[in-house]
This record gives sequence, structure tokens and C-alpha cells, in this order.
Amino acid sequence: MKRVIILNILLLTFVATTNSQNDCDISLQEAQKAYNEKNYPLTKILCNHIISNCGENYGNVQEILQEIEEANNPSLFLSSKDIFLDYDSTQTQIYIDSNI
Repeated sequence: MKRVIILNILLLTFVATTNSQNDCDISLQEAQKAYNEKNYPLTKILCNHIISNCGENYGNVQEILQEIEEANNPSLFLSSKDIFLDYDSTQTQIYIDSNI
């Protein structure tokens, strides 16, 4: 009887671990799909779910979150070669040639 109970506990532990792994895999696939569709709010929700349930090093979750952060906060790099000033007696205009 004790053997049956121990075997059932081991089996339930294995099933729970397998289901948890499948949930992590499915969530990661959905996060990557949402990211590719530029649905960043859903991607962040899914990534946070993955971090909570699967660990912060699961898959490429940290990389996805970093890319979302960069996409939401683009950088603009300008040098003096990119800025042109045109003026006359009535107006002044500044032209900026950027990489955007």
C-alpha cells in the first residue's frame, strides 16, 4: 500500500513538472508571436508570466524584454554633420537629417 502511494506521488510530481514545462514552452511561443506582431503589451504580460513561473533565465525572455524596452525608447544620434542652418533677414530654419 505504501508503495502504491509513493508511486502515485512520484507520478503526480512528474505530471505536474511536465505540465509546467509545457506551459512555459507555450507561453514562450505566444510571447514570441506577440512580439513579432508588435503587440508589446501582451508580450510583456507573457514574459512576466514566464519569469514568475519558469524563471528569469527561461528561453530568451530577458532578450525579448530588452528589445521591447529599446523599441519603446528609441535613441536618436545626431552629429554636427546632420544639422543644417538656413537663414535670411526674415526667418531662420534648421534642418535635421537623421537616421529615423
